[in-house]
Amino acid sequence: MTSVAFDFAGAHVLVTGGSNGIGLGVAGAFADAGAKVTITGTREDAGAYDHDLARFAYRRCRMTDPDEVQALADGLDVLDVLVNNAGQNLPGGRSEWDDGVFEEVLAVNLVAPFRLAQACHDRLAASAVDGGSSVVNVGSMASFFGMEIVPGYGAAKGGVVQTTKTLAVSWARDGIRVNAVAPGVVETNMTAPMLPFDEITAPLLARTPMGRFATPATSPEPSSSSPARPPATSPATPSWSTAASRSSGEPRADPHPGPGRAGPQRSPAGGAGLRRAGGHRAERERRAHRRRRPLRARRLRPR
Repeated sequence: MTSVAFDFAGAHVLVTGGSNGIGLGVAGAFADAGAKVTITGTREDAGAYDHDLARFAYRRCRMTDPDEVQALADGLDVLDVLVNNAGQNLPGGRSEWDDGVFEEVLAVNLVAPFRLAQACHDRLAASAVDGGSSVVNVGSMASFFGMEIVPGYGAAKGGVVQTTKTLAVSWARDGIRVNAVAPGVVETNMTAPMLPFDEITAPLLARTPMGRFATPATSPEPSSSSPARPPATSPATPSWSTAASRSSGEPRADPHPGPGRAGPQRSPAGGAGLRRAGGHRAERERRAHRRRRPLRARRLRPR
């Protein structure tokens, strides 16, 4: 099997929720590639977790607290990659159909990533990494499929996708690319409560071609490729094609010339003027006029 190696030596990466699950897998992949990685969690310090987090810088941040989110951003000297991974559903086992729980889930999964991205904007814009800085938002299959048990989580993750598009368009001019990944079900602490219930997992497995759920070790690759130099056309750097207007007096090329429509050509005299193949202007206008005329009802004669 061919393995892919990434080089992020010297890059500064922040992974929210990097203390567990997908975030821990992503943080580890960046660290393996040479990046300096900061992770966040809700516990007092890195030593409060069962697994070793010594290779990362750890910051406590409860994503529902705007002051802690702002303090997290303010504590960063340099930032090249932001991975908005921290998330939560069914907090404390409570129903997301409750208004208060619904709002709490939106605060963690939608409002906090937007708030943190905004707070980190200037640092990301100042990044000197090749290809520009990057924001990677973590969506979900719940961004696209309705899941009755998590109305708040689904609404939030759907909002993450649209927020990603909006930030991508707005921040491209600042050299910041914004993308999202949408993992399927991954075996983590967050999904653990639902995994024993076949009535929940069976439909999810049925639409998963490999017939199994992912693990954090199999999920970081899309994020770890994010800061690579973008292609000429990427989600964050849309390309636009323009054509001269008719009022300018310049011809407009047919972007899809087909048989009998050879597109603009140089005049036989070799001058700079352009002519369109396929007939004179007057003939084209007559044809267009006939196409615009309303159809007339035909009078039927009695037999």
